[in-house]
Formats: sequence, structure tokens, C-alpha cells
Amino acid sequence: MSEYPSDWRVLPLGEVAEVVGGGTPSRDVPAFWGNDHYWITPSEVVAKDGQTADRSKEQISDLGLQSSGAKLHPPGTILMTSRASIGFAAITQKEICTNQGFQSLRCGNELDNWFALHQIRHRRAELHQLAAGSTFLEVSGSNVRSFPFILPPLPEQKKIDEILSGIDNQMELLQKGVKAKQNLRSALLSELIAEDAPITKLDSVASRVSGHTPSKSHSNYWNGGIPWISLTDTSKLDNRYISHTAKEISKEGIKNSSAVLHPPGLVILSRDARVGCSAITTKSMAVSQHFVGWICSEKLLNKYLYYLLQKWKPKFEAIAMGSTIPTIGVPFFRDLEIPVPPMVIQERISETLESVDREIEALSNKVAMLRVLKSGVSSDLLSGRKRVSV
Repeated sequence: MSEYPSDWRVLPLGEVAEVVGGGTPSRDVPAFWGNDHYWITPSEVVAKDGQTADRSKEQISDLGLQSSGAKLHPPGTILMTSRASIGFAAITQKEICTNQGFQSLRCGNELDNWFALHQIRHRRAELHQLAAGSTFLEVSGSNVRSFPFILPPLPEQKKIDEILSGIDNQMELLQKGVKAKQNLRSALLSELIAEDAPITKLDSVASRVSGHTPSKSHSNYWNGGIPWISLTDTSKLDNRYISHTAKEISKEGIKNSSAVLHPPGLVILSRDARVGCSAITTKSMAVSQHFVGWICSEKLLNKYLYYLLQKWKPKFEAIAMGSTIPTIGVPFFRDLEIPVPPMVIQERISETLESVDREIEALSNKVAMLRVLKSGVSSDLLSGRKRVSV
């Protein structure tokens, strides 16, 4: 234990906190379910990771509590997920019980619960390594009790929590700002893109293009420097622009397939898997057959088309067919009609929505920077590399 300061200790977690499992009353007995006690599940705590928990979607009765492995935890208990999603944690503000997907911690006098919460979240990967199971991974109560926990002096624990919670609070405020701007964006999409504008067949104001995949048996068709948008890239869509792709094809791949190198400014829409995701290309790119795209004419602004597709994303998701991979067939897009207001209106709509998107991106970038800062500060403070004054 010499890597830690001399006045720090490392003890099995079970020596400084009571580790308590959970349980689920039988669903076959209606009397076990009622309004007596909050009963929380791992997915709810994953959503509240690092925060407080004071309620749950379901509640159980006194009889359900007595007849199952569920335990009623007092305020201040750390609810730590131990099954499938491991090491997510929240602190109770009210009495609450859990299902069996938890190993909850009731901290003793030597361990500050908020300090413990920060340490659990920071060391989530270590907890995950203790997991076992063929159906789903799970960390046992015995493994949690034996988990080596770092204990600075209690005043230092509280100071470390003060610093890390301060960063968390800043992130939470920024995330609320992001959510508010996203709600504004949704409202503006509905309000600004009026369905009563003149309706025009999309193919009459934009050139529709499709994609293709060069043969994978020819290595010289690949890694040739030409960006190629595939389903791997769908996570990058819905952020206005796409600038980089996971895969590249070559000039030989273009020449020996139906793939085409399209100019910048192409508006693309995913018609397979993550149906309805869209973006505008910032450079010349080719696309796979899982996408449809449009090169806009002088009558249609590509940014306006992008935002229209964003508004219609739920519509595209609803009409996609297929139980394994949802798909919209190409014929659907041949007859697709869209509202096309005058160009000056398209520009105004696009500028307004793009301004909100830029604000969302700026706030999201600040959250990402704070997350990186939190990771570095956590490493320094929880290892003792940097000490705090108390």
C-alpha cells in the first residue's frame, strides 16, 4: 500500500460499509405490490448515476417487503448496481429498497458516503473485472465486501467530495442547458417548418443519389483515401455535418462498382437500421447502399432540407419495415413530396435552427471538457498524488 500517502488506509469495503443486496417480490401476488415503499431498479439508477434518488417507477407493499429479499434502505445509502450495468451509483434521499441487481452500501463512521460514491464511479472498471456469469455479468456481495477501498482521513474525504461534487454540479447545470436548448430546437422544428408551404416532389428540386459497396474481396478497392459513409458512421449523423468516415475506398473501388464520389453539400439520410439519421457532407464522399442522398438545386437549400428531414425523422422511423433490420425501400423516396417555401424563408429557418444547434454544441463541448477534467482530478485526488488542504 506504499503508493498511497502514509496516513491513508486501504481496507476491504465490507469493513467500512455494510453491503446489502436486494430482492423482487413475486409478480404473481398482487398484494406484494402497492404504495408503501419505493422499489428501484438498476436502469433507474444508471439514469441517475452520481446523483440522488428519492423515488422509483414502482412501489411495493409492506407484505412484499417482508416476503422478499428486498431491504428498506435509510437516507444516505449508496445504491450501487451490481448486475449487467455494474458500478453505477446514486445516494438515497428517502427510504427506498431495490431489486436484486444491487449491492448497496451503508457507510460506517469512517467513510463519507459521497466520497465513496466518487470512488465507486471512478473505479467502475475495476468492479467490472470482478464480475462473473454466463447469462449476464454480476458482482457478488462477497466480492464487493472484499473490494479494496481507499480511505484518506475523514476530513480529507469530505474535501475531496467537495471538489468533485463541485465539478459534477457544473456539469449538471450545463446538461440542463443542453436539454433546454434541445427542447427549444424541437419546438422550432415544428413551428418554423410549415407544412402549408407549396408542396413539391423532392426529386424535382434535388438530384437523388444512391450508394454502393465495392467488393470486399478486392483489397485494392479499399483504404484509398476516399471517405465512404456506411452504417458504422450513423452515430456521427444528426449533428448537421459529417466530415470523417470510419472507412475509405479507393479510385479503383469507385471505378469497379456503382459507388459514386459525390460533391460536398450532399444531404444524406439513413434508410436502414438507424432509419432517419441525416447529415450534410463537408467534403467529397461516397456512400453505401444503406443511404439515400440529394444534391440540392438552386430552389432548395441543403440546410433547409436537412432540418426538414430532422423534423420528419419520427415519420421515417414509423414507416420502416423489417423485424431484423428496419428499412425504407428506395421507391418510397421517388414519390416523396416536401414543403418548399421561398428561398429567403428557407435561409431564415436554417439560420435560426443552426444558431440553436451551435449553442447546443458549445454547451455539449463544455460538458465534455468538464468530464475530462473530472477524470483527471479524480485520478489525482483519489490516488493521493495531489493532497487537499483541510
